[in-house]
Amino acid sequence: MLTRTVILTPKAKSDLENIERFVESIYRKGTGQAFINKIVGVVLSLSHSAGAFSLSHYHTARAIHPEAKTLSIMKHRWTVVFHINDDYVIIDRILPSSKMS
Repeated sequence: MLTRTVILTPKAKSDLENIERFVESIYRKGTGQAFINKIVGVVLSLSHSAGAFSLSHYHTARAIHPEAKTLSIMKHRWTVVFHINDDYVIIDRILPSSKMS
């Protein structure tokens, strides 16, 4: 089985920080980090499965990268936008699913 290295772009890292702040604004302190840990676990699983996804049909994702693929996570509330470059899975963005069109 092919294993790729997962890399987060600076924008994806910023998205994670914003998600953490958002979650902590609704719930208590510490829940944001726990939520991010779950997201990171799912994102890292793309090291094995990214090749199985087809190109995204979302215009928003394709505007981020022409060869974008998407993965809906956390009960379909968030969408991971990523692409593959050789032996790497590049995580471009992690956006609210409501922004996908």
